[in-house]
Amino acid sequence: MKVIDVNEKIEYRKHPDVKELHDSSKSKVVLFSLSEGQEIPPHVSSSEVIMLVLDGEGSFHSKNGETEVKAGSIAFCEPDEPHGMKAKEKMVVLAFIIPNPSINL
Repeated sequence: MKVIDVNEKIEYRKHPDVKELHDSSKSKVVLFSLSEGQEIPPHVSSSEVIMLVLDGEGSFHSKNGETEVKAGSIAFCEPDEPHGMKAKEKMVVLAFIIPNPSINL
């Protein structure tokens, strides 16, 4: 078992901080740390993406527009569904990507 203290991985920078916390043949886990106003533009993945807000407030972007989110909010994205995020204040999001898209090419 591998245990990571996510709080130790959070860093706010001039640009969104993106860290892969886990990368296996079956899944990928990515930590996004965004300062106020920073954004990850909408993009798509060939895999399912689950986004969990750990801290802060902002919005998730989808094909249906923007949805306000805060700590505790979770979003489920189907494969090839556009998704992105924008921080209203400092925001931390943990994304679970299943299966790992880099393996399923």
